[in-house]
Order: sequence, then structure tokens, then C-alpha cells
Amino acid sequence: LEYLDEFVDMYDVSCGLNPSLQYQIDSNFLPDGWRSYMARAVKDKFKKSRAYKCGRLYHNKLKEVSDDEYNDLGKYGLDREKIVIDMVDTVKEHSNNQESNEDYLDTRNVLIADFNSNRDKRLLKKAMSRDKFFRFNELSKYAPKINSLNEFMTSSDWLGDLKVYATIPYHKEDSFDNVYRLKVVDKALSRVKNFMQSNYMKRRGTREFEPVKVKDIVVDYSKRISKGERSTGDRPVIRPYEMGNDDWFVYDHAIVDGLEKRMIDSIRRIIFKLKDKYKEVFLIRNEETISKLKLYEFENSDGITHYAGFLPDFLLYLDDGNETYQLFIEPKGTQLIEKDKWKEKLLENIKPQNIKLLGETGEIKLYGLRFYTPENGQETISEIEKLTTDSSRDYEDFKLVAEDKTDYKDK
Repeated sequence: LEYLDEFVDMYDVSCGLNPSLQYQIDSNFLPDGWRSYMARAVKDKFKKSRAYKCGRLYHNKLKEVSDDEYNDLGKYGLDREKIVIDMVDTVKEHSNNQESNEDYLDTRNVLIADFNSNRDKRLLKKAMSRDKFFRFNELSKYAPKINSLNEFMTSSDWLGDLKVYATIPYHKEDSFDNVYRLKVVDKALSRVKNFMQSNYMKRRGTREFEPVKVKDIVVDYSKRISKGERSTGDRPVIRPYEMGNDDWFVYDHAIVDGLEKRMIDSIRRIIFKLKDKYKEVFLIRNEETISKLKLYEFENSDGITHYAGFLPDFLLYLDDGNETYQLFIEPKGTQLIEKDKWKEKLLENIKPQNIKLLGETGEIKLYGLRFYTPENGQETISEIEKLTTDSSRDYEDFKLVAEDKTDYKDK
């Protein structure tokens, strides 16, 4: 493994799993302090269940996006009003003093250019002339609805109302020469170019959901985890937790971070209620290394189209013999809530009245839940109970009260 580590990022060891092999792979020492490899097996008991043998999980179909729909920056996944460029590292390059570098942890955003002003239009024109992508013959390949470069520069659908901000160290003065401002605008246009090139002729989610066999989603897998003891930045500590005594969790171990573990524990506290009503109750880890059950945005309310799919971390599968529920659950750390707000909106749009199930569906109901967060995790659990164990009240009218305010920020 030490030799191969230079060449590969993941080892698939699932084929070697058996009841006597649990997660021995994590004893490997690898030099970067981050590579410990875990192997997870699907429980034999789950493989004997009706859910595993005959069950279906649902995700939405995609459709092609026509040229006519690419009529503003939002259709490429960009905000037409604001772009923020991180310039902190650029400033840090000029300092070798460790104490002063610590000051860069505190930052602020400052306005660099407003393309609605005549002065900054000249700056925009200068920056566009430095990149061949923004010549009309090339640009029109990715924006077939524009008629001229002037329209692209001045229309509110494109760059006309765009403001460019720079994230800088908090203590840095607000005096920027034209060289610096041009550098920031160059970076902003580079982002516009990248989004236009990567999101043109993409496929978008629909309201039609198609089935995938449970046995194709729930498979043995391997996962890389950190040997560290603390979360660092966006990299939370992920650990294995024994789940052998929890017959409702489909894997022998849960390899999760702290917030995900808390969510699992919350499900454990209501499991008896679910088992009282349903013959089969299973919590499925929708593991990113498998990535066969992605969801795609099919409706947006902020004018920005998101083409990337995402994997809800967990699916709660309930079957009482006549009716089946599939609930998408996504734990989300505080620092990611705003950035991933579109994902929560997508989840909340997944309701029986909003979507169409394809194939032989029988009595199957799909629901997406609001994020399970450090602030309102108990609300999400109450929402699950309301949806699945109390049919006397309408889900849409149910108002939730948060009880748990513990501040976890590790996801």
C-alpha cells in the first residue's frame, strides 16, 4: 500500500470482505498522516430482507438544456449581481512573518469594480481584451443568444449589473491601484469563462423520478479517513462506529463525522416508534464512493441554475407491507448552510404532489427533509416522526420547534 499510495487515491477492498474481516485496513501507516483505509460490509441480515431483494430507491431523471435557455449568466450557475474573489493568499505571498500571517484569518469583502459605472466599464473592456474567450466569435459559441459584445458587457442579463468584490485581510487599507483592480477583474472574468464553458449544454434535473435497485446502491465499499484527532478547516474528523447491534443500519460500521453520528443517534432514539408501524426500517448511508443515487435541481427560485448533482448523506427506508417511504436526510454543518442552500430547497421540493414516479411504483412516497443542522437537528427528527408515524395532521401545516442548539461545526 505504501508503494501504491503514490499512484492511487483509493483502494477498493470490498471484494475481500467477509464476516470475520471487519476494518483491519485502518492499521496501515501511510506517510501523509491522512491515509487510513476502512472497508465496510453490508450486513448479512439486511441482504435477506425484502427491501434488499426487491426494494427500489428513486432519483430524478435528467433532460438536455436547449440553447434558448442560455439567456443570462444565471443559467450557467453564476450570480448576475456579485462575484467575490479571494485575494488573501495574494497578499500573504508578500509576507514571511508568521505572526502577521495569522492576522489574515480575519477578512472582509471590498468593492473593486461595478460594471454599471462608466469608469469600470473601461476596466472590464481592458480585461476582456486580454482573454481570447471574450472575443465575439468565441463567446457566441457558449452564449448563442447574445448579439454583440456590447450586449454582453452592458445587459443586466449578463455583466451589466455585476459587482466584483475582493476578500482581503481585515487590516489592509482600501486603496487599490488600477493594476491590482485589473488583476481582480481578470480573476472574476476567468470564473465567468470557466462557468460558461463547463455548464453549457449541460443536463438538468426533472420532476420525474426513476427507480434503482436497492442492491445496486447498498454495496460493500472502502473509504479513506483521517488519522488526525481534530477537524481542520473543511476537513472534519471521520471515524468508524460499531453498528452491529443496530439491525436498522445496513452496514456493520458507520464511517461518519461528528454531526452525522449525532443524526444517527437521533434516529436511534425514535427507532422503536418506527418499528411499531413498519415491518422494515432501514437507515442507508448514501456513500459518496458509490455515488449512484444523485439528486438534481428541478426548480430554482434565486435565478441561478445549479447543474451539479448531490448525494444526500442518508436515506430512511420504511415499508409496512402496503406503503413504502423513502426520506432523504442531509446533515449540514453551520458553515456550509448558506453555500448549500440550493440543496435544501431541492430536498424540500421533493414531495409526492411535486414529483412523478416512473415504473411500477405501488404505494411509494418520497420526501426530502430540511437540513439536519447543529441548530435544528431536533426539528428534522420531529419532521420524520410527523411524516411517518402521525397521519392525522397535514405535513405542510406542521410547525416545528427547535430544542437542540448544540454548536457542532464539523461537517
